[in-house]
Amino acid sequence: MNKNLNGAGLSAVLLFVSAMTLSIGGCVPGGNSDADFQQALVDASSQQNKSLPMMVDKDTRWDTTIPGPGKNWTYIYTLINPESSTYTNAQINEVLGGKIRSGVCSMKEMEAFRKNGVIMKYSYRDHSGKFIGEVVVTPEDCK
Repeated sequence: MNKNLNGAGLSAVLLFVSAMTLSIGGCVPGGNSDADFQQALVDASSQQNKSLPMMVDKDTRWDTTIPGPGKNWTYIYTLINPESSTYTNAQINEVLGGKIRSGVCSMKEMEAFRKNGVIMKYSYRDHSGKFIGEVVVTPEDCK
């Protein structure tokens, strides 16, 4: 597998820790209604997006976060190297899926998302902005 894609996976896994720590700030598991939690997702995304886009490694740009609809949270990444247009969704999931799922399911910083049933999506675009793949982590993946 291409080393640039491997690097993108490591960056994504490492970077979401800091993003989730910021995002979770407004979310109190168990104490909020679904509507309150969904508003907290919107607020966290708005706050996080103030610092984006940003390069997370030499090949990966973190472009934005998208809250919703409902209990969904999406990270949008761009793989800026020209060869990224050759990657497939299957490759994205093969190389990045296990690492991302492991992090989402095990990290304390992700607990509010797991407890509140948030579906996490890690969406990758190629250097021209074309969608190439997405890793989805559901609450069921963490049981």
